[in-house]
Amino acid sequence: MQTKVSKDLVSVLARIPDDEHVPVHAYMTAVAIKMLCWTHFGDYFKDDASVRKLHNSVVEVVMLILGIIKKFSLISIFR
Repeated sequence: MQTKVSKDLVSVLARIPDDEHVPVHAYMTAVAIKMLCWTHFGDYFKDDASVRKLHNSVVEVVMLILGIIKKFSLISIFR
């Protein structure tokens, strides 16, 4: 499983031209999320679309929570 994910990443990175910026953090985050979801929750997360859908949902929830915190000034960092 991890070998397939790793090989998929290598094939994507191999197609990127040498002089192009590679968003390593974004790629590694996606690989980590995919491996964790696939190993813990099964084949539903086998394809990138399902992983992307989960990631987008998590980002939306986090942004919503941060917006609520900021709105009600619940932590001093937003003051």
